[in-house]
Amino acid sequence: GCGPNNRFVDVPDTATQKLWNCNSTSGGTNVSCSISITQPSCNTSTKNLCVSGLPVNISVSATQYLWACEGAGSTINCALNIVAGTAPVNALCGTTNNSCISNPTGGIVTLNDTTDSPTQNLWSCMGSNGGTNSACALIKPTVFCTLTVDDLTHYSETYTYMVTAPAGVVLPNPSTIKIYGERSALLLGSPFSGDAFGGSVSANPAAIPIVNSGNVGGVYHREFTIINPVTNLEICRTNSVTYTLTPMCGLSVSPTSFNLTQAFSYGLNTNTGPALGGTPARVLWYGKKNGVDDEFGADYIPLSAFPYTNPPLVESIYVGSYLRYVKVVDANSKVLCRSNNVTATVLAN
Repeated sequence: GCGPNNRFVDVPDTATQKLWNCNSTSGGTNVSCSISITQPSCNTSTKNLCVSGLPVNISVSATQYLWACEGAGSTINCALNIVAGTAPVNALCGTTNNSCISNPTGGIVTLNDTTDSPTQNLWSCMGSNGGTNSACALIKPTVFCTLTVDDLTHYSETYTYMVTAPAGVVLPNPSTIKIYGERSALLLGSPFSGDAFGGSVSANPAAIPIVNSGNVGGVYHREFTIINPVTNLEICRTNSVTYTLTPMCGLSVSPTSFNLTQAFSYGLNTNTGPALGGTPARVLWYGKKNGVDDEFGADYIPLSAFPYTNPPLVESIYVGSYLRYVKVVDANSKVLCRSNNVTATVLAN
């Protein structure tokens, strides 16, 4: 630059100096000016440093740290050989849970497992020698448990859903269940609200007994979601099961103990099961005497005869302990309801 009352006149520079003149504008003396030029210079004892100038264009190859020193209108390239084991290693996320990849391959990276979210597995991968780190996330896969129903005919008074977890999956005691499904194509809920099927499992495999009471017949589709009651996170989902449930109807006998000279009565209450009024139905008898099957579906008492009074048995061959139940079937032998079991004892006179 030049002072007041001087005019700046640029002149060609030399390799080592910047040159210019300051000419007086008031008849005074003209002055020739110069300043030494400092050339950029590399510091090759430490990566990415310059003795003079500014470090730019920083990078790294497999064998060298690379950079340039810029200054005084010029730029020079610099390099420093990498000592084995000191190259920066970048850490990248692997494709599976809690896995890491090094860049370059074979470098040292460190896994840092972190607390998972409700829907994701979370972890981080740490680089070495000044390399970069990565935060990692992977959507949790759906775990499937196995759902079965223990009585495929469903004529018993109770039946049981069984939930079995795969190896390595623990069902807390208790676990919360959500039940989804349909009955006879009528959507009942998703999940059910206040449904009698309950809300907890106590073991693995988990058994949830269900009472086959009146007005529960139909074709059922069921599947469960098992929830950890502490974390409220899903543990697993089950397959779907489909089954047909036959309603119960009420069978009674009175008295339950009598001798050969006494009459006794059977009552059959179908109001606890399907409405059978006016239905052309038959009553099939099943049961045991002294623990041995002795009735196999005979239909000797019509539905219209109930309540039915049986005359005294008289003969001593009838003395013993009896178990009886019935199935009410329509004209096509489709089961309309299955009764509870009743027991009676026939005594000698």
